[in-house]
Amino acid sequence: TGGARDPRRVRRSGSVATKRRRLGRSLGPGAEASSSARKSMIEEQAWLVGVDVIWVIATMGVLYLASPRTGNALEFVHTVWWYPFVFALVGYAARASWTLGRAGVEGRWRGRCAESEVFLRLYVAAQIVAIPVECAQPQPVAKKLQMVGHHAVSIATYAIGLATGQMHFYGTAAGLSEVSTIFLEGILLSKHPLLEPHFAKYAPWYLPLNGAGLWLSFIVFRLALFPALVALFLFDVATEPDKTWRTATPWLKYTTLPSYLLLFLLSASWFSRIHAGFVAKVLKRPPPDHKAN
Repeated sequence: TGGARDPRRVRRSGSVATKRRRLGRSLGPGAEASSSARKSMIEEQAWLVGVDVIWVIATMGVLYLASPRTGNALEFVHTVWWYPFVFALVGYAARASWTLGRAGVEGRWRGRCAESEVFLRLYVAAQIVAIPVECAQPQPVAKKLQMVGHHAVSIATYAIGLATGQMHFYGTAAGLSEVSTIFLEGILLSKHPLLEPHFAKYAPWYLPLNGAGLWLSFIVFRLALFPALVALFLFDVATEPDKTWRTATPWLKYTTLPSYLLLFLLSASWFSRIHAGFVAKVLKRPPPDHKAN
């Protein structure tokens, strides 16, 4: 045949290549994207994050226009907006963690699903908007820099996860720590000067319920969760190094464990004050430190 290729074979190979590209972009454990599919995926995720940022700004803007101009209006709007938003974050994180966690090592390190992508995009969009909000708050410069640094690292880590399709499980599992934020936001809302009289009159049980929920959720979704994720991460690396450490993106594999350890230490520090305030409320005695309340 002089080296000529069978056109039917060319068509079949092209069809296989197309299927492989589609498989690379498909949702599910073990998805491997070709370079062209990877580029398309990055462009798609970047566009969707941009849409989410616009949605966050628009909804917060509408809420800001409708809110009273008393006190720190921006802080009030951010608190009110974040309260229902965190329920959505936790829901997506729980669903994604359950789906990918059951898929074994391949699912935890290479798997992605619709819920994990939505969670990462929403979180990145919220952190992008949170940076100017934090800078506008009347607080010390050192605290502003700390919060902006936290937001920047979170954006970079989750954006790389979106771009590479790697380690979505470990990102969404860490997102389960936002369960404690649900109760924290409930406390902040019920103690805000604009809302406190209404909660005291119509729902006096709301503040103690959220206080107990904050105390319990810190134990389960922070003090227990992060050590468990560290142990699972090390187990995966020790048992399947070729599928985990040797193929993972350097930024993700080198920042995941330090992030977990830092979050655990911060959570332990915060919990010491939460526990002191909780015990003081239960025993009806003043806490040893006024900051613990």
